[in-house]
Amino acid sequence: MNFDIREVPFSRYGSYMAFSHLPEDGSRAEGVYLRSMRGPLLCSNMLQETFRLELWDGQRAIPCRAIASPALLRLEALQGQVEICMPEPDIVRIRAQGVGVRLTMETGSYDFALPRGRGRWQIVKSGQWEAKTMLSPLTGRLIVQAPWRDLRAEYVTGIMLPDEDSQAGEWVLEEFTRTYQEREHQASFDECVQQIEETFHRWLSRMPAVPDEYAEARELAAYINWSCVVEPHGLLPRPAMYMSKNWMAGLWSWDHCFNAMALAYAYPELAWDQLMIVFDLQDASGALPDFVNDQFASWSFCKPPVHGWALSWVMARSDAISSEKLEEIYEPLCRWTRWWFVHRDDDGDGVPQYNHGLHAASILPDHSRGNVRRG
Repeated sequence: MNFDIREVPFSRYGSYMAFSHLPEDGSRAEGVYLRSMRGPLLCSNMLQETFRLELWDGQRAIPCRAIASPALLRLEALQGQVEICMPEPDIVRIRAQGVGVRLTMETGSYDFALPRGRGRWQIVKSGQWEAKTMLSPLTGRLIVQAPWRDLRAEYVTGIMLPDEDSQAGEWVLEEFTRTYQEREHQASFDECVQQIEETFHRWLSRMPAVPDEYAEARELAAYINWSCVVEPHGLLPRPAMYMSKNWMAGLWSWDHCFNAMALAYAYPELAWDQLMIVFDLQDASGALPDFVNDQFASWSFCKPPVHGWALSWVMARSDAISSEKLEEIYEPLCRWTRWWFVHRDDDGDGVPQYNHGLHAASILPDHSRGNVRRG
């Protein structure tokens, strides 16, 4: 199965990184971008580009087309190709044949890059995302340009060039949030791709069966769910299925219920994590945050209280909701229910009111409206 990264990002289970082909919008050029799914704020979390990726012939960028599958992103040009895979959530492997790769990062306050020995470069994007990048050559050449000005680099450009003899090269991009821990990347690129394929197909094998005519749609839906999960980090104490790694990179306090329902059939434990993850942040008053990612939770709005209904839906379709789980969720549900009757019934008529209809689509950029589903 192949998919278009204009519509569905290339990512993997657990990762806060994703590759997308983004349109021109006045502040950026059209092209393939590596994007961050980390916080901090709702609006700025929608389009967080870390690097623009271009194929490079040594002198200039060259046009290419992107072909994505769950395990591999291939950028093809007449002169050669670049392949990208993500063997672990925080690792991107890059392999080039016949062409190079140019990474470009637009800089802001305090962005910088510095050499860290053994040909590696550490790149920091403002610090606000709580993530840094280490770019290392495995074979081939790496040239980084990051001229210093005041408290930041004027720009950061990383050019990865293949060896002159073999016209091939491999590099690794690692994301880390605190101190970089050096790792050996002994597995070959092809072994990494095979391992990812096996991991995804284990996930796919537990999805509900469908008629043959829907087999590709089943695989794409399974991939989107699989790749939308991020690892526990910061404010997220459990694996979290984001609503999207395109425009809705976070959790909203009713959408997480729908994620739980989608997972109940095949992954009941992960479904339980989705149902409970917002309750992990419940206020003493009983309120739930409107939105949360790994770094930020918003309490300015709230979403409809569908949680009891979602729990009953899952219980009717799965035997995985044990007595212990019901005990775990009972009091949080009670507090959430009481919050509506105590804090959202201003006229005291016994019917809570819903004060504001804010939803994610109302604050998205115009070009992204109509594209707020998971892809």
